[in-house]
Amino acid sequence: MFRPFLFLLAATATTALHAAPVFQKLREFTARPSAPDGALVLAADGNFYGISRSGGDHGYGTVFRMTPAGVMSVVGSCGDIREEISPMNPDARAFLAPDGTIYGTSYYTMGSSDGVLFRYSLQDGFSPATAVFHRSASAPGAPNGRLVADASGNLYGKAYSGGNGSTVSLPGFGGIYRIAPGGAPEMIHSFDAEQYGQYQTGLVAGPDGAFYGFCLTAGSPARHTFFRITTDGTFTPLAYLEAALSGGPVPTVTPTLGPDGAFYAISGPDNYDGALIRLTTGGEVSVIAAFAGTGQGARSELLLAPDGNFYGTTAGTGYPGSAGTVFRFSPTGTYTLLHTFQPDDGRGYQPSNGLALGPDGQLYGTTWATMEDPYATHETFMPLAYKISTAGTFTVLRSFGADFPGRAANPLLMEKDGRFVTAVDAGGTGGTGGVLRLQPDGGASFIASYDARSGSQSAGNVTLGRDGNYYGTTSYRGGQVPFVPGTFPSGTFYRVTPDGTLTALAAFSQKSYYGAFAPVQGADGNFYAAGYGYNSQPYGDNPVILKLSPRGGISLVPNSWLQETYNTHLTPLRDGSLLVGGYGWLSWYTEDPGSIMRVGRNGATTTFATFPYSLTGPSMRRINEFTPGPRGSYYTYARNVSGNSSLYRLEAKGALVPILDPFPDDYAPAGSPLMAADGNFYGVGTRASDYSCVLFRITPDGGWSVLDEFTDADRTFSSGLLQGTDGHLYGLRTVTDGLPGSTGDFFRYRLGASATIGDATGIVWNGATLHGTVDPAGTDTTVGFQLSLDPEFRRPVTVKAGVVTAGQGESAIAATATRLLPGRTYWVRVVTVNAENPVPQVSEARTFTTPPRPSLREIFGR
Repeated sequence: MFRPFLFLLAATATTALHAAPVFQKLREFTARPSAPDGALVLAADGNFYGISRSGGDHGYGTVFRMTPAGVMSVVGSCGDIREEISPMNPDARAFLAPDGTIYGTSYYTMGSSDGVLFRYSLQDGFSPATAVFHRSASAPGAPNGRLVADASGNLYGKAYSGGNGSTVSLPGFGGIYRIAPGGAPEMIHSFDAEQYGQYQTGLVAGPDGAFYGFCLTAGSPARHTFFRITTDGTFTPLAYLEAALSGGPVPTVTPTLGPDGAFYAISGPDNYDGALIRLTTGGEVSVIAAFAGTGQGARSELLLAPDGNFYGTTAGTGYPGSAGTVFRFSPTGTYTLLHTFQPDDGRGYQPSNGLALGPDGQLYGTTWATMEDPYATHETFMPLAYKISTAGTFTVLRSFGADFPGRAANPLLMEKDGRFVTAVDAGGTGGTGGVLRLQPDGGASFIASYDARSGSQSAGNVTLGRDGNYYGTTSYRGGQVPFVPGTFPSGTFYRVTPDGTLTALAAFSQKSYYGAFAPVQGADGNFYAAGYGYNSQPYGDNPVILKLSPRGGISLVPNSWLQETYNTHLTPLRDGSLLVGGYGWLSWYTEDPGSIMRVGRNGATTTFATFPYSLTGPSMRRINEFTPGPRGSYYTYARNVSGNSSLYRLEAKGALVPILDPFPDDYAPAGSPLMAADGNFYGVGTRASDYSCVLFRITPDGGWSVLDEFTDADRTFSSGLLQGTDGHLYGLRTVTDGLPGSTGDFFRYRLGASATIGDATGIVWNGATLHGTVDPAGTDTTVGFQLSLDPEFRRPVTVKAGVVTAGQGESAIAATATRLLPGRTYWVRVVTVNAENPVPQVSEARTFTTPPRPSLREIFGR
């Protein structure tokens, strides 16, 4: 029987040790790449690498790695504001140099330049600015198109600007540039008014050591020229393609060197079927074969495979039901259709990039997972990785979004078991967001991902219905599959069951109601949300309140016109009415100081509370969400016309009582205030003067203190805090640019004391002295040790060690436990409780083993 004797020792101060960190980043939402429009390259480590135009940590593009199994990771993020020069939205054509380094270019940059060359090496990682472009009459700018290299390691490419005609105000005509290892870009040939480089194809190395490519030649209309350029800059036009092809469609991609020493390229812009074109080093141009009705949108370079055939993709709809193809051409022109992509089946759509040869002899590529949303930018859609054999066996490897919980800008919702739920704007199997579950230890998984029927991008957080299901709204598309032109879908009202079943209950449309924000459940079981009507509806396109039935109906709450001056956050009251905060507006014509409205079940809108009017005082322009308090009260942040924020209590009968008015140092809080278990208010916010972010505490009598100041220059808060079942504070941060695909994080801020467990000493068969350290975090803290015979501490016994007072700082504690069982292994940890966090906090556990019980002979020494 386990019967420890509890012997107490007072805690004593000691030299400060490292306590557990107060702020803990639990999970980084590493953003996926988006818009990987260029072909992959196979590096020496057996993985594929590519460049995307958007996505990544800052939303401005990536260098990413993909294994042959489709597992993808970002290895370099563009657009880092901490760098002097960083690429933005780079040209998505990766070049694998002979030494194994991967290069890319961007003509947009973060910083003062006219373009940048960046690289990624397996040894040194990502370098955002290997060479910087500054255009002039003798120097290139705006690099574009694929790079090539010579035997000495020099890189060559085409420039959009610089060279002839370049001035401070004029871009010039571009040209061909060279970058020596460690050197700056230099122009080796400048185009002029006759021949210019504004044609986004790259260079290809020929069998004679020269480089070949396409440029434009002046005329009406302009002509496409096939040219050769040597490493010393000797430029030779070889053929005018329109004349050579008798006016047919010309190649729009970089040519590929064939096995016969000639070059091959496909033509086929969106409105033409296209063909396979052959070009020789002597300037002969000929059509080898046509696509026979399946070649519209042929925008990718050809891949010459070991079997001697060319492989490529098309993005257009060459025939009904097609969303692009994978094809094969033999050098003699035999055409084979290998695979047809289908709209909205989730297995790829409109591939606009080429293919890469894998180590297994199969062909690998990336495309979009589903049909493009007509109301969102192309870059927000989720890439999909696939492979296809030369015989046409097609396999989806991975939808990138499934691995990347995307931008989490909505508040957290806590489940009964202490886990958190939030709706996110990106990621998931569809790439356009979903409902995400977060563990207190940082684990994350999607409960459900948005799909074609439910729409894309959350319009606000989900709410937990009384039936145990989650309800929410999306912002774009949804409702009809496939998309029907003229219907203007604008999101849905949806339900997610605990097992992840997602059902679109009703669709919004610009022909009825624009959409709705986060719903709340009323006393009648229906859900209510602030939304927007359409011009043909009552009140035009002004904000209204919509009733959303869990059975799927959408109806307008009569007379619920909110005007443009009311926000989108509803709070249900016990009597079934709704609270909504007003946006006051002060001008020469109106003196509305801001008010809080109550909307009854019949839609009647009445003024519940009004802020006092003052040109310099608390006349409110913005009112945040409401937090329930004791005795029917609510708490909210409000902000006045001068930009000063305040914390107010709204009494049950409508009186407004300032708690802190105004916030110091121009801090503007985010989300709603959290009333924690210790009776204080906790929140997060941003200072207007320098955009620094803080986590703060406000006492019930208005005392203000900053608990932590964050130095991440690109992070901000878009919602408030939530207190977990462990008593700690949890929240979400997003990046300041707010771009789809950008990153954020899930964090915890520890409240209460922190502790560490030490090694037990004086271990005998029936006792031991236990040691640890405690940081009381400025609050008197009761401390002790927990002992258990199992690592789960299912039946722990506490050995008290006294109180560590607030002024002691980190302190050593010790206590002795007796009457232990002999020959047993004990798990031991420190346990603390204080007023800041009444939930008992425990340290990591350690073990010790008591020796066997001695015999009487050993005890008495006989």
